[in-house]
Amino acid sequence: MSETTETPTALDLKQAKEDAVRNLLRPHGNIVGIGIGKKERNGVEEDCLRFYVRKKIEKEDIGKLPSRDVLPGEILVPTAVIEVGRFGRRGHPGTPPVPPSVPKLRPGSRIRVKTNAPNVDEGARGTMGAVVADEDNRRYILGCNHLLAVNGRVPLGEADLVSAEFVGTESTIVGNMKYHYVKLHGGDNSVDCAMVCLPQPNHGLTTFADELRLSRDSSIIPDVGMPVTKYGGITGPTDGKIVDTQVDLYVDYGFGTFLFRDQVMIDGRNSDKPFAAAGDSGSLVVHADNKQAMAMIFAESGGFAVACRLDDVLPALARKAGVRKLELV
Repeated sequence: MSETTETPTALDLKQAKEDAVRNLLRPHGNIVGIGIGKKERNGVEEDCLRFYVRKKIEKEDIGKLPSRDVLPGEILVPTAVIEVGRFGRRGHPGTPPVPPSVPKLRPGSRIRVKTNAPNVDEGARGTMGAVVADEDNRRYILGCNHLLAVNGRVPLGEADLVSAEFVGTESTIVGNMKYHYVKLHGGDNSVDCAMVCLPQPNHGLTTFADELRLSRDSSIIPDVGMPVTKYGGITGPTDGKIVDTQVDLYVDYGFGTFLFRDQVMIDGRNSDKPFAAAGDSGSLVVHADNKQAMAMIFAESGGFAVACRLDDVLPALARKAGVRKLELV
């Protein structure tokens, strides 16, 4: 695969990305995402088109791939190919940590939906991302659609949100829960998010376990190179770095496969444990230094995680709830 030796402009990269997405990105293919980020060449970091693949293929085996999974022989911008595995329901499983000696209901807690609905995986666990409030101080638990609402498959008022620390010790957080969610559809998606209405304004703690404390300042916009951290229900606190804020990718759920546009990719491979695992969806991503929140994890593959921006999540949920705005508590 040959590349240009000239420095590409932002417009060059954007056009190259759109062409590559249109021609190469398919559900269930070896190419799982295409974005824009950095790579090092000759000791210098440069902007490049990034191809995220399930598995890197040796040159002698390229002929065995379907034609849709083979990168073109010539691309007119710098490129990087990164092996990330698969994002979605067959991602990195993770191992539950030793339970912290803190109350269960707080951001970073493990949660799940308890329901008899036949088309919902009752065993799926996620993470309570945060508590958010509207202008009248009504409060909600923030998390992912694919866990809290299952794209509308969870019956409104007929399911419970429960703690999910350990089997046999679960307790009900919200009974007969009502929720708002942004529906995933067959076109372009920008968020995987939902929120469950809390019955009382002061129900639930709003501080994280361990050392993670959010800044009281407003959320910030993710940018390439930012050091980030998160507190997930499965992996606890982990560190990483944003490597892409424009990745388009397909995510495979039990109820379908959906295309997401311009998402945040986080690389945690330099950490001593995976950045995220199954059960960490819903975790807030915050700046490692100033602790300002910026995004929410909804897919992972061991060393890598994908997050949607809070400045997309909160306005979208506010519209669904019919309120003027939502803010982190």
